[in-house]
Amino acid sequence: MDTNDKASAIAEVLSPETKRARRKRAWWLWFVLIVGVILTPYFISRYQASANRIKLVFDDQVLGEKEASEDSNVRSLTVATFNIAHGRGTKAGNWSEGASPKYERIKAIADTLREIDADVVVMNEVDFDSTWSGHQNQAAAIAEAAGYAYRVDQRNLDFRFIYGSFRFGNVILSRYPIADAQVLDFPPEKIWEDWLVGCKRGVVASIRLNQFQRIRVAAVHLEHRSEFSRVAGAKTILNLLDTTGKNPLIAAGDFNSTPTGYPKSRKLHSGDNAMGVLLDGDAFWYEPTAMPRKDQFTFSTMKPTSVIDWILVSKAPSQDRSPFNSYRVVDTPLSDHRIVVAEVQLETNR
Repeated sequence: MDTNDKASAIAEVLSPETKRARRKRAWWLWFVLIVGVILTPYFISRYQASANRIKLVFDDQVLGEKEASEDSNVRSLTVATFNIAHGRGTKAGNWSEGASPKYERIKAIADTLREIDADVVVMNEVDFDSTWSGHQNQAAAIAEAAGYAYRVDQRNLDFRFIYGSFRFGNVILSRYPIADAQVLDFPPEKIWEDWLVGCKRGVVASIRLNQFQRIRVAAVHLEHRSEFSRVAGAKTILNLLDTTGKNPLIAAGDFNSTPTGYPKSRKLHSGDNAMGVLLDGDAFWYEPTAMPRKDQFTFSTMKPTSVIDWILVSKAPSQDRSPFNSYRVVDTPLSDHRIVVAEVQLETNR
């Protein structure tokens, strides 16, 4: 290469067009690298989400295991349901305060549940690892402090970034052994939401009361944005029923729905609503069966106006009276939902 050719090559390398092209390539390389670093944890978390959707936990360090002897029937079961609202209390949003107040509130929730002393507790909106609650596993913290040796964790939303994770869903706590559990898939509000972050689901657990007695408990949290989705979810719950009565079902949680005629009731143009689908077919016992009193409202604690948190008990063919020995709503400032507690009389199998 002669001197003129070298000078021409250097001029081309140093030309403004060449510099701009190089800067553009470098910018895109950095962009791809940064986005890759940020999104890789997200893609990994979404890939693993299905396998991590449900988890059975037994903590032998927790005093609280309870099982009747083989020669005796469990004649009643105390059940509670509580949407703990991520531990934010009555605050408007999950980012409205730091993690420390949520830690204290989780302790208070555990103390309250210990005082109620239910055999089985269904909880909604529980964080397993979320940035806004300081990455605390609220299910584990409550179970340990309240004395529940058995629990089922079921994730609804599950995703994370390089900084920031959002994993939360439903929990069943039990003083009796949990034999097994399955995810209860509700039709998602939007398919793409389920792909990207997850959606509201439920979980149904088989709880062993003794060698002969089992009870199934379904933790329910229906979609709050659409009665259409809630109705579809209610039909999914109906599919769990056993018409023989040999496998009784207790469905509890935040149904985000109330029967037609009750305050704040909503329905489709067809006239259906989720609680109507569940109750009109005479498949479940429930309370309140008439227009609720103010002390029976479950939402919200700040301004109680409706009943959307329920404990439903499937009807056995031979059962002609309500199984509820008691049914009450516990007011609390620990969430925007109140706690529902019921003592359920059980049908004996022997």
